[in-house]
Amino acid sequence: PAQLTTSAVESFNACRQKLQDPSLCMKLYFCGGLEHPTSRMKELIQYGFSEQDFSHGTFGVGLYFSKHPSKAANFCPLGKILLAEVALGKTESVVKKNHTRRTPPSGFDSVMTPGRLLPSPHGDSTVANQEYVVFHPDQAVPVCLIEYQFVGHSATNGHK
Repeated sequence: PAQLTTSAVESFNACRQKLQDPSLCMKLYFCGGLEHPTSRMKELIQYGFSEQDFSHGTFGVGLYFSKHPSKAANFCPLGKILLAEVALGKTESVVKKNHTRRTPPSGFDSVMTPGRLLPSPHGDSTVANQEYVVFHPDQAVPVCLIEYQFVGHSATNGHK
């Protein structure tokens, strides 16, 4: 579990209360961390997010999150995924790409994107994994760092 400083928790709670809809909070997986893979993940679980954690993504400059750990794993250091409590507030759905967006649309606190299309494990079709973007670092706090390792398959591919 994250061992956040008191000031990080207080900043999150204060920011949350200023949102259009303070009740909309979700546990989501952080889609970032590749810029400073080793040192920054340890700092995040103690001090929370800052603007140095912002991604310059397809839908703007901010913190990107997903409901899907497999999506987040594409943007995190190998073997580590960060689960966070994200104060989304009033969320606007956006489909138009905007690499320079630095704030949500007027009257909103965050954006929800259709995500990027990925190949389906079943063949030709594709699936979009929604992503959420917040533009203020205090809109999210780390809950825990999940560390995992890949387990190889045997020659029988898991079948007996």
